[in-house]
Amino acid sequence: VQKKIIDFSKASSIFKKLKNIRLGLIGNIPDIMISLGTDIFSVKNTWGVTVVPITLPDANSYLSKINKEEIGLRMENIKKTVGKISVSDEVLGESVQYYFALKKLAEELSLDAMTINCFPMSIKGKTCLAVSNLNDLGIMTGCEGDVNSTIVMYIFNLITGESPMNSDLIYEYKNENAIMFSHCGAGPFSCACDLKDIMLEEHYEVKSGMAVYYPVKIGQKVTTIVNLVGNQSTYRMCILNGVSIPTKELEYHGNPIRIKFKTNINELINVIGNEGFGHHWMVSYGNHTDIFKYLCKFAKINCMSIA
Repeated sequence: VQKKIIDFSKASSIFKKLKNIRLGLIGNIPDIMISLGTDIFSVKNTWGVTVVPITLPDANSYLSKINKEEIGLRMENIKKTVGKISVSDEVLGESVQYYFALKKLAEELSLDAMTINCFPMSIKGKTCLAVSNLNDLGIMTGCEGDVNSTIVMYIFNLITGESPMNSDLIYEYKNENAIMFSHCGAGPFSCACDLKDIMLEEHYEVKSGMAVYYPVKIGQKVTTIVNLVGNQSTYRMCILNGVSIPTKELEYHGNPIRIKFKTNINELINVIGNEGFGHHWMVSYGNHTDIFKYLCKFAKINCMSIA
């Protein structure tokens, strides 16, 4: 009973805070991901969050505002921090420049969170480090222009004070009744078990730019995994709960984490598909199911929970 009261209180406080949030949408969404399409009025009416549309040229204009000395100092710090860097200083420097540019954009436009359409080939692989490091800075930043997932990331950050992982549902391990979740290489440094696990390498998908790679090695941790999709009357949330399994190797070029479930994963995936949930799943440690359920009640949207 006490936990229910605490979770209700947290959810109520979070829902109030969302009404003051400004979330930058940079470059809209990728053309091939229409399920991520956002009605900014629905977002405002449902969550209270103000979406601020920003063109990619406007975002890129901040690149010229960053001085080389600032870039160089951060590059040296990163070199001392991570385990492996296999890209040139030019590539690393460009990624660091995007970090400072997007940080400056957030400051000048008073943004609490952002999401960037990182699919145009002009920036693909150039913004991964920025997304990773901005999340660790507390500016929740989502990939691929996904406003709904960025809202979930922001909620997770309010609950835990830590950066969640932006992931896709990647691979099934039927013998373990587990699923791998990962994205293509923008995981926050803080989600690595050891900073020396982090590898800054050429982006595997586009064979250019740079991505942040590491396996999530931690096991036996209760996790909450959330997907939020839709607009207005179609808004819906799916909440999954499982336990992490140590991932020793980089089984996928990204930030793979394996999660074991109680529900048979074939049944779980069928439910996800039949209910039309999306491909982005935000992952965080701890069981925060009840908080998200309360938030869905406050927002008056459908919610499904699977363990």
